[in-house]
Amino acid sequence: MVDGRPSLQRPVQNSEVYVLCQSPPGPFTAIPPLSPPSPITPAEDDFVCAPIDGLSLTQPDIAVCGKKLAIEERLSRAVHVLATEATALQNLTQLYSSDRLARDGFTRAVDAIATRQGTPTHPGGKLVVIGVGKSGHIAKKLVATFNSLAIQAVFLHPTEALHGDLGQLSPRHDTLLLITFSGKNPELLTLLPHLDKSLP
Repeated sequence: MVDGRPSLQRPVQNSEVYVLCQSPPGPFTAIPPLSPPSPITPAEDDFVCAPIDGLSLTQPDIAVCGKKLAIEERLSRAVHVLATEATALQNLTQLYSSDRLARDGFTRAVDAIATRQGTPTHPGGKLVVIGVGKSGHIAKKLVATFNSLAIQAVFLHPTEALHGDLGQLSPRHDTLLLITFSGKNPELLTLLPHLDKSLP
């Protein structure tokens, strides 16, 4: 009891100033002592801090808060992915706008694909897209996209190619597109010596 009134638990308030990794200014040779702690702030009779139990959240409140945080985090990740993809596309646009080697390679690739697509000199030519792993999934997606654009395309797995599926390649009519991230994939490197050198 304090002054005839029951004592209430009040929060302890304290303030201190710490100066870290800072050399003393001017002629001082030592850092001044830390400031003393602030005294406990007296509470008014009509205002008393509510006990912690009275402020605790219920399970539904916690669930709603957690769900909102999860939604915000999910949206933040989605925005990050979109920003990353947008930056990559901007870089690609810059590359094809300014780099002569990239522009030449792109033009030659488009010409190789377009000139062998069922023309009188190359009847029944197709684009054969090769990849393994994640690059294989990208290759399959490209095949679906090319086919929807009326460009004949098929997917060829490099391991299956080594076990007999190379027979579907026609060196006189087809075009190869190899998809790889590193360019050092063992399956593709094993396949290369077996591919006809005349295939574009």
